[in-house]
Amino acid sequence: MVAAAPVVVSTRLVWSTALVGTWSSSHLRMDSLVPVGSSMPQGDPASPLGLIVVLSQAVQSVENEAGVKQSVFLDDRILIGSSVKQVLRGFRLWKQWSRRLGFVENESKIVALAQNGFQRHAFI
Repeated sequence: MVAAAPVVVSTRLVWSTALVGTWSSSHLRMDSLVPVGSSMPQGDPASPLGLIVVLSQAVQSVENEAGVKQSVFLDDRILIGSSVKQVLRGFRLWKQWSRRLGFVENESKIVALAQNGFQRHAFI
């Protein structure tokens, strides 16, 4: 995505010089500071923006390939489709994107809502 490029460059500049450490009781251990490296720092106010940039291509791809509509809330999402087949395809595509991006899907949190008993049986 071309529009995301300035955000990626900005966050790379900030996070490439950032240091993270470990907490001991109620204080930061200064002797354990290490460069951020390849992750988004927990608690950094820019981290949600970074996650949005990382997920934007996946969101567009899943919508286009599966034909579903989505509501994505950082690490939670809702897929809405007119058929069970569409929604299941969307779930499979998200699983592929997660692997590609280095994320792990928590499949125990997946919930499917169906309009009728036939659709509910198709999800099981």
